[in-house]
Amino acid sequence: MDVKDKTPKPLNKKSYWGSLLFLAVLLGITLFMIFKDHSIQEIGGMMKGVKPVFLFIGLGMMFLYVGCEAFSSYMTMRALKQPVKFRQCCGYSFAGFYFASITPTSSGGQPMQLYYMTRDRMSVSSSSLTLLLNTIAYQLVLLLYGGIMFLWNGSFLRESVMGVQLLLIYGVASNLIMVSLFLAVLFSPKLVGRLVDKLIRLLSRLHILKRPDRITEKANQQLEEYARGADYIKQHPLHLLKILAVCTLQITALFMVPYWVYRAFGLAGWGPGKMIAVQAVLTLAVSSLPLPGAVGASENTFVRLFKIFFAADLLLPAMLLCRTVSFYLFLLISGGVTAVLQLRRRPATAIKAAGGGV
Repeated sequence: MDVKDKTPKPLNKKSYWGSLLFLAVLLGITLFMIFKDHSIQEIGGMMKGVKPVFLFIGLGMMFLYVGCEAFSSYMTMRALKQPVKFRQCCGYSFAGFYFASITPTSSGGQPMQLYYMTRDRMSVSSSSLTLLLNTIAYQLVLLLYGGIMFLWNGSFLRESVMGVQLLLIYGVASNLIMVSLFLAVLFSPKLVGRLVDKLIRLLSRLHILKRPDRITEKANQQLEEYARGADYIKQHPLHLLKILAVCTLQITALFMVPYWVYRAFGLAGWGPGKMIAVQAVLTLAVSSLPLPGAVGASENTFVRLFKIFFAADLLLPAMLLCRTVSFYLFLLISGGVTAVLQLRRRPATAIKAAGGGV
């Protein structure tokens, strides 16, 4: 399907600095809540004896996480005849992690990935389809992972999720809506388009939505992207299976971080299976929250869910180390890679969509 290419724009400076300020405020509040009852020296003392080798393994899981997304992008872009290298895809994935982490609901991640892709002369249509397939695969695997974990560890998880049920319901519902929308577009795009149009008109008449024409235009653009993805999957089902397999490895790497922090404390009573199950619940619960990096919610949910694995005096240090490895430190690393991408700015004449679109 041919789609008119429009060169995407980078995140404007006002939005960028506003997002960073919002993240800083959230982080400040979170740290205040953490340290109001514990001094830095006290928590530092709790971390004595931590084995750094396991923390490095945990950090390696995060590099694997980004590398898997990069490999998925590389496979799709090459299948679409785009002149991309794997190291470029790694750069796009680091940039996606960085901007997704500093913007609410990860809204800045994919637009900035699209910007860097097209700046490197990839076509907008192929780049958009690549990112769409990655998103669909991620949401599908995340839901399936959570479902399988509940089937495998049902009674254990039901006891563990006490106190975060509402968050979990919200997260599952949000992901289900997105996956269901795509599946509906896959089998009946015209029906979905009509239903969305009627819903927007109804909300407009109820004065819930302003500027319905603009919202309708954006909704139609999104449905068109979903339809393109659906068409591609129908024609290349094996390619989607490959992406799903890589995405499963990607999510498993992320879910393994708490286990390696657990081992860093010299603990060995629990195996990785139970921790992966609990981390799957945590990620489902907070992934759709309108908070940059789910800061605050992730920390609080970790303390609630992982208390079964860590003694009371180790729970707070364990949470800090997990979030440092999987978010805070990796945010700095991805920010550094993104800065390099930005410094490697191409001239304006190079920012043209290449051939080989879908």
